[in-house]
Amino acid sequence: MFIDKLCTDHNQLYVMRQVRVQGSSGENAKFREHLLKAQQAQASATRKKVQDGENKNRAEIARLTAVGLIVDCVKISKMTVPQLNDQLSIHRKFLNDEVLLEVPQKDIKYKFFKLTAVLAAIAWNEEKIGALRILIENMQESVANSGNLGESELIDDENQQDSDEEDEESYEQDFN
Repeated sequence: MFIDKLCTDHNQLYVMRQVRVQGSSGENAKFREHLLKAQQAQASATRKKVQDGENKNRAEIARLTAVGLIVDCVKISKMTVPQLNDQLSIHRKFLNDEVLLEVPQKDIKYKFFKLTAVLAAIAWNEEKIGALRILIENMQESVANSGNLGESELIDDENQQDSDEEDEESYEQDFN
C-alpha cells in the first residue's frame, strides 16, 4: 500500500492524533450537519420546482382542452393572435404535429404566419382529427349508454363465478 511504503510509524501516529483532535472539536460533525441541511434544502427546492412544473403543465392542458380544437376555416380566419397561439399549441401537444414540433412557436411571429400554420396543420392532420372525432363520439355514446343498464344486463355474482370456473376449465383443456 501507498501508506506502508511512504509513511513511517511516526507519521501514522501524528495523523491519528490530528484526526482525534478534529473529531473531539466537532468540526467534522458540524460540517456534515451543515452539508446535510444544504442537501436537504436543495432536494426540497428541486422537488418543489418539479411539482410546480407539473402543475403548470396540467393547468395548460386543462386550459387548452377547454379551448378545444377548431377546424372551421371561417372561424379560424377571424381569430386573434392569442387564439391562434392556442390552436398551434393544441396541434403541437395533442396531435403531435411533426412539422409544428420542429419549428419553435416563438419563430412564428406574425398573425399571417400563425394563421397559415394553423390552416396547414388542419390539412396535414385531417386523418388524425377525423379519428379523434370518432373516438370522442364513441366515448360519449358509451357514457350515455352506461347509465341505462337493464335488469338482464346486471351480472349475478354466483353465475359469474360459475362461468369463471368454466372458462378456467376450458382454458386448461386447451393447453393440456
